[in-house]
Amino acid sequence: MSLSIAEKKELFEEFKKELQEAQNIKIETCRSGVELPQYGKPEDVGMNIRAAYSTAIHPGQTKIIPTGLKMETPSGYELQIRPGDDISITSPLRISSTPQIMETSYPGEIGIVVHNASTNETTSHYYPVYSTKEQGNKPGIYRIEKGERIAQIVLVKIEKINLVPTKQRVYSRNN
Repeated sequence: MSLSIAEKKELFEEFKKELQEAQNIKIETCRSGVELPQYGKPEDVGMNIRAAYSTAIHPGQTKIIPTGLKMETPSGYELQIRPGDDISITSPLRISSTPQIMETSYPGEIGIVVHNASTNETTSHYYPVYSTKEQGNKPGIYRIEKGERIAQIVLVKIEKINLVPTKQRVYSRNN
């Protein structure tokens, strides 16, 4: 089904309106040659965030992958780092502590905690080295290249909690 020119214009105007309504976030690049996060498609919820430099992660190893970015989270919001499909499907690399939360008070560079869930199945001291682009989710060392999409970043509005002590039994859906 193809859209008419009028329908395309209407969709474009809706998209422009959504962009204008977006929350402004201050961002600083703290390493050279890094790309700013961006949406892959207009309807995406998360912006793709990329590695600031190339590195290798051995089986069982966990590393913080720098992004070269610092972001100012507005009061009443948090930035969440979530796994992207690319790495999770094609490799044993996993984003740890999902979602990773960047609170308003965090002033530092955003780092993505990545774990290589490969098992130590080899009897040799040498592991094969794979790119995250290779299919098959094989155990071994995985290289993350500079500029490679490693996660997504999402802005989430946070409601404050007011706890109210009670002597009455608290009922939930689970009991």
